[in-house]
Amino acid sequence: MLASRGVSLALYQRSVEARVDKDLKRVLYWHGGFVALLGGYYVVTLAVGLEPREPLKDSLVTALRVGAVLAAVRIVLELARHAVSSRLLHRPGPTLRQRAPRLGLYLIGIPVLAFGFFVMFDTHAAWKVAIPQFVPFGWDPPLARFDALIHLGTDPWRWSHALPLRNALTLGLDGVYMLWYYSVAGTAMVALALLPEDRRARFFVGFLLLWITAGTVAAIALASGGPVYYGYLTGDPDRFAALLDAVDGTFARALQEELWTAFMTERDVAYRGVSAMPSMHVAAILYFAAWGWSLHPALGVLGTAYGLLIFWGSVHLGWHYAVDGYVAAAFALVCWAVVRVKGQRTGQNSVRGAPASSIPPSGSS
Repeated sequence: MLASRGVSLALYQRSVEARVDKDLKRVLYWHGGFVALLGGYYVVTLAVGLEPREPLKDSLVTALRVGAVLAAVRIVLELARHAVSSRLLHRPGPTLRQRAPRLGLYLIGIPVLAFGFFVMFDTHAAWKVAIPQFVPFGWDPPLARFDALIHLGTDPWRWSHALPLRNALTLGLDGVYMLWYYSVAGTAMVALALLPEDRRARFFVGFLLLWITAGTVAAIALASGGPVYYGYLTGDPDRFAALLDAVDGTFARALQEELWTAFMTERDVAYRGVSAMPSMHVAAILYFAAWGWSLHPALGVLGTAYGLLIFWGSVHLGWHYAVDGYVAAAFALVCWAVVRVKGQRTGQNSVRGAPASSIPPSGSS
C-alpha cells in the first residue's frame, strides 16, 4: 500500500507540473494579446495625429506604484493559500518552487496590465476630444426621435421623472452615477490582484476591446452629445429644456456644464470630450456584470443591479438617450462573449485539476 501511494503521489506531482506548464503558456498567450492590442490602438492614435492625455512615462510610474501594492497583496494571499491547502487540508498541490514561474509571471503581469489600463483611458480620451475632427455631431435628432418612438412616443426621461419622490430619486441617482469612476477603478484593481492568471488577462483583453470598438469606433460613427447637449448641437434648446431644469442643482448638471465649457474652450480637464452613443458608463459596468455571472451568481446580481442603476441614472440625469444604453449593453456582452469563447477554444477552461486516476488516496495505509 505504501508503494502504491508513493506511485500515486509521483503521478499526481507530474500531472501538477504539466498543468502548471500548460497554464503558463496560456497566460503568456493572453498577456501577449493584450499588449499587442493596446500597442495597435496606441500606434493608430499617433498615426492619425492624436496625442494621448498623459505621457507614457507618467502612466508607467503610476502603474509601478499600483503594481507594487497589489503584488504585495497577492504574495500574502498566495502564501496563505499554500499554508491552508498543505497544512490544514492535507491536500498535496503545486509546491512554492513549482508555482514560482507562474507566480512570477502573475506579479509581472500586474504592472503590465495596470499600465495598459491607464494608457487605454488616456488614449481613448484623445479620440473622444477629436470626434469633431472626423465627423460632425449629427446623430442627436434621429437618436432622440427613435428613443421616443420605441418608448411609446414619449422621451424615456419623462417616465422616470414622473415617478413619486422625484427629488429624492434624482439625488440618489446623481450620487450613484458619480461613483462610477471609483467603481471602475476599484473593480480593475480587484481583478488585477485576485482573478486567476488566465481569467485576469482575458478580462482586460475584453475590456480593452470594448473601449476600442464601442468607445472609439462606434462613438465616432454615431457621433452625438446626448439630451444635455442637444440644444447646443442642434440649435433647438427647447427639446430637452424641461429635463435640464429638472436636474438643475445636481452634481451631474454642474459637471455637464464644466465639460461643455472645457470642450468649447479646449481647457484641459479630465476626459473633456463629448460623446453619448454608446454609453460607456453602461457598457463598462455591464461588462463587469457579465464577468461577475461567470465567477459567482452574487457578483452577477450585484453587477447587474448597479449596471441598471447607471443606465437609469444616465437617462434620468440627461446624459444619454435610453438607446445609448441598449447599444452599450450589446457591445459589452459581445466583447465578453468573444474572450470567453476564445478562452474555451484555447483550453482556458480545461484541465481544472489533475486526472482523477492520479489523485492520491486519502488513506495513509
